[in-house]
Amino acid sequence: MPLLEPRVDSYTSIETWLYSTVFDSNVTYMILTSFIWHWILFYISKYTLQRYSQNFLMNKPAQQAYWCAVVVSGIHAGVTGVGVLPFIFDKWSTTDFIISQSTHVDFYDLYASGYFFYDLSLMVFMALTSDHPGFKDPFFWSHHIFGIAIFPFLVAQPTAWMSSMFLVQELTGPFANGRALIAYHGYRHTPLYTMNGIVMVLLFTLVRIFLPVMVWYRLYTEWASFEAFVPYTLLLMATTGAVLSMFLNTTWYYLMVKGLIKMLRGEKFKPKDE
Repeated sequence: MPLLEPRVDSYTSIETWLYSTVFDSNVTYMILTSFIWHWILFYISKYTLQRYSQNFLMNKPAQQAYWCAVVVSGIHAGVTGVGVLPFIFDKWSTTDFIISQSTHVDFYDLYASGYFFYDLSLMVFMALTSDHPGFKDPFFWSHHIFGIAIFPFLVAQPTAWMSSMFLVQELTGPFANGRALIAYHGYRHTPLYTMNGIVMVLLFTLVRIFLPVMVWYRLYTEWASFEAFVPYTLLLMATTGAVLSMFLNTTWYYLMVKGLIKMLRGEKFKPKDE
């Protein structure tokens, strides 16, 4: 198969305008803005939960911080997951999908980077000042450090597919976090909780199992073009990250389906976060 040439996306979006015009393609400025924005969301979440959740008011400060972090995480996941969909829909059927560069996706690379910096700073502070296990989970530490290490370096590279494949998987985040919040507020044995679980598993199947397999197939068939235009370091990080991501997703998928089956059968199943 002949080598393809990288191409910058040809469509415009609000994100492209924000990144190119408002932020003048300044990586540091964009990450810092996202970092501050997510801290603002944290305090908005705290104010909202204090105002409308009696359960929240009965928690200790560390547990309150945890639930605020859950809300912010769900919002971030929804924004990034939905945000990269236009690129995927626009590029998936094109021959240069694997080596596309996109300022639209660059925006979400940096938006996610700012989130990782925010959440990691919160985790460091809470790990030093409390004994809450939610802020000491080694998986989340490694997940955030990996995000900080890779996403800023994907900007302005013909690797928009890589970013979009990682970020679109976040579409399951609002449902996973929503599941925890629904159970926390006493609605675990309700149709809302059941429907949320079903949608979460179906969406997980699509964006974390089926879609990555399709991308792996395209990457395999177009590897020569990808290898020719992507720096070796990013090439190594991309394949390593994709393999680890697929392993984790497969493990989670097995546990989720197992839990869903038990829930639908009416068996007692206690989520890890309870």
